[in-house]
This record gives sequence, C-alpha cells and structure tokens, in this order.
Amino acid sequence: MTLLRQFCADHNLDPGGDYSAIVVPLRAISECHQLASRTLSAAISDSPKQNAINIAYGNIVGRLHEQAEGMLVCIATHSYPSAEVLARVVLEGSVNLSFQVKHRLEAPLVAYFKKWLESHQRTLEAWKKHETELQDPDGTVRIIEARLEWLGQLGAFLDSLIQELNLDDGRSHNAWPGKIFKRFEDIGAKGTYFTSYHRLSSSSHVLAEDTLLYLQGLSRSDAKVLEELGVMAINYSVMMTYIATISLTQALESFIRFYQPASESRIFKALRAELEKEVDRVSIDAGCIQ
Repeated sequence: MTLLRQFCADHNLDPGGDYSAIVVPLRAISECHQLASRTLSAAISDSPKQNAINIAYGNIVGRLHEQAEGMLVCIATHSYPSAEVLARVVLEGSVNLSFQVKHRLEAPLVAYFKKWLESHQRTLEAWKKHETELQDPDGTVRIIEARLEWLGQLGAFLDSLIQELNLDDGRSHNAWPGKIFKRFEDIGAKGTYFTSYHRLSSSSHVLAEDTLLYLQGLSRSDAKVLEELGVMAINYSVMMTYIATISLTQALESFIRFYQPASESRIFKALRAELEKEVDRVSIDAGCIQ
C-alpha cells in the first residue's frame, strides 16, 4: 500500500480524492518520523536514566507526528483555517524540540515539566480564590482541590524521578524560557517567529485580519474580488503547512544527529528542498510579496 493510500485508510479519507497538496509534506513527515523512531529504538541502553529520557522524547516526537498528520488531514478535507492552527502547534513543538536538543535534552526536559506544573498550580490557585470569593456557589472548590492534590502527586512523581535517576533538576535560568519567543531566538529562528509563528496566530486566536479582509472585499461589490481572496487564503494555509513541516524536519534531523552524530543528512536536505520548492510554487497565489 502506498504512503498516501495508507494515510487515507488511517484517517478515513476517500482514497479517490485529490490530495496532491499533501503528497510532499506527507512524505517528509513520515520519513522523518520513521528515522526518529528507529534512532530511539537503537538508543536503548543499560542506563535507566537514559532510557527514561528516551521514552519521554519518544512520546514528544510521537505527539508532534500526530499533530503534523492532523494538519495534513485538515488540508485534505479543505479545513484550511484549522490546518493553520495545527501548523502553529507543529511549528511551536518543532522549535521546542530544537531548543531541547541544543541544550542536550536532559535539563530542558525537566524544566519543561516543572514549568508546566508551576503554571498549572498558579492557575488552579487563582481559580480557587475566585470561586471562594464567590462563596463557592456550585461546589467547584472541591473539584479544584482534587485537581491540586493530583497535581501535587504528579510533582512528587517528578521529584522521585529526578532523585532516583540523578537527573539534572532543570533549575538553570535558561533551561526552559517562559516565553516561546526566547526559544525561537535561542535556536537562531527569530525571523521564523515573525514570518511564520506570529502570522499563524490569526486563525489560532480568530483575530481581526480575516474579517477585515472579508469586509474590504464586500465593499468593492465585486464577486471576483471575494473569490480571489478565498483562493489566496487557501494557498496561504497550504503554504504555511509546508513551512511548518520544514521546521519539523529541522527539529527531527537535529534530534537524530544528537543520538547519531555521523548520520546522513542528505535525506533531510532532499526533503526540505522538495518542501521549499512547493513553498515557492504556491507563494504567489498565497499573496506573498515577490
């Protein structure tokens, strides 16, 4: 079964549909994920510490793969704004992984866990305070307290892992910057933050841009203008999925080369060259300034 047919079967898509827009990114996503999976399988060792790190990153890589495939499903089903939302997720996850690789996986992994625990606890405590001030009309405080207890157990589990496996405690001030911009900046991708990640916030946050463009098109009383805007929006969404996939291939290449420094980079360069060619192909119809 071909890769595309398998993808259609896995996601209940009509095998007779036109999926030409996803052929190139699908191949890149699939090949890179297979290489990363084989790399992690080969990294199994006698070290409980290293195996725990490998398992954690296996989960992260798997989640990134699921999001990337979901992004392509959105393109295949013409759910273009949703594809942009997932492209932003894929881009952020790729930058996070690249950051973790650059800082040798262990410390940023622990800091990543700790920052989430701390942030979630702050949110729950703020929520509990709010409900308490309202005199808890719906009995919500009890639910929040149960969640806080569960969070404490999760934190204790992490502390036990750190102690038992002698993990880096992730306390370094730069182990996991709180702002995603700082992670982009750290890996030398500040430009990508502005040109791609920030631009993708329009669909993620339902910002004003799309509605303003729609109103502008209506004001011209020309159906052709609205049609052209629609075509441009579709091509823009497709282009951004290609760009997010490029970042994913970069992250997975760095991840694989962390474990296997002598691994061949030719396959990644070839996949990115195909993706960059697709970006160039659709960029004019996507409304990009040439």
